[in-house]
Amino acid sequence: MTTFDEKLDKYAELSVKTGINLQKGQELVVKAPIEAIELVRKITKVAYQAGAKQVYYDWFDHDLMLTRLTYAPEEALKEFPAWEAEGMEELSRRGAGFLIVKTPELDLLKDVDPERIAMDNRATSEALHNSREYRMSDKVSWNIIAFPTVKWAEKVFPKLKGKEALDKLWETVLKMTRADREDPVKAWEDPKRLWMKN
Repeated sequence: MTTFDEKLDKYAELSVKTGINLQKGQELVVKAPIEAIELVRKITKVAYQAGAKQVYYDWFDHDLMLTRLTYAPEEALKEFPAWEAEGMEELSRRGAGFLIVKTPELDLLKDVDPERIAMDNRATSEALHNSREYRMSDKVSWNIIAFPTVKWAEKVFPKLKGKEALDKLWETVLKMTRADREDPVKAWEDPKRLWMKN
């Protein structure tokens, strides 16, 4: 029987080889929540084994984001670090791949003033406009993958709690992405194999 760790290895491989289609000598940027460190380590290993020139990390934490949006002065919410925007644009120009690991936090900002959120979103959107255009016009390879958490799992499966809910959501994500297959990469390469057991 395949263990969860082995399935996570396959999910990482699928993300890099199929989701990004990483090429030898290509750079990879991974944007991920800090709780996804184990998956990012696996992604990094697969990327270097596939010939990545360099793997860069853009870490974030939902609680720190909430703290900033709640307490930072408004002038800070209207700014985005120029060095970060320029770095993302430079990596885009060089043809880096961008892998975004998503963990929805549906109720995180429910008590934050919407105008403060809008300020932050505007600043971020304007600063990252050029690098985002590379992705939206498919000039660079990019992909978004899911990373289940207990909070998210309990929202999706309200009758389940804790680990039981988390296991169920992981099972669903791995099945939907074909990462539960014996060879997920081949399953995506051959359309007929998408709907076959293995």
